[in-house]
Amino acid sequence: VGGTLTLYRSLTYTSGVINWGASVLNLTAYTSYPIQVIPGGITYGDVGIVGGGTGGGYFFNSGTMNVGGNLTINTTATSGISTGTLNATGNLTLNANPGGNASLTFTGGAAQIITQSGGTWPSGTRTVNKSGGSISQASNVTLTGANPLTVTAGPWNMSGYSLTVPNLTLNSNTMTKSGGVLTVNSIVAGTGSLFGGTVDP
Repeated sequence: VGGTLTLYRSLTYTSGVINWGASVLNLTAYTSYPIQVIPGGITYGDVGIVGGGTGGGYFFNSGTMNVGGNLTINTTATSGISTGTLNATGNLTLNANPGGNASLTFTGGAAQIITQSGGTWPSGTRTVNKSGGSISQASNVTLTGANPLTVTAGPWNMSGYSLTVPNLTLNSNTMTKSGGVLTVNSIVAGTGSLFGGTVDP
């Protein structure tokens, strides 16, 4: 696959070898048509969740979509990203999204940057489970809903920005503020041994 592939309807992967390389897959909600995705067990390249429309939305109906490149969410579709799991190994950018119940996982061995200029993150589980590298913020980040940010493996650097989460579980990992403001369950957190790990200034 080369260049940019834009889909306005559903995507189902059944079998076969696909080399995404540096290509971009744009899943584009259009008017009242939802995007139904059955991603299969392959790893995609850069993925954009874009577009909008009343009644539209994104439904990852079968397991996990593995994003091997960068993931950009910029959609006004009514239902947001409603189901499934997005497994991100590259940078993650949220520009617009009404919400939804999908889950997000940060994984892989490379450094990742998370940026939020608008929108609402999906409210499913949010997990950091990296084999190497770290997560760094390039903006203020707010996670809403009831599910915590769970850091299973990998450090998180707030890079001087604010991070607001409903709850936080560090599992012996380190959250570094770098001068930013960490708010957990509406309470501004200090530093030291907190949330099952370490919060550095």
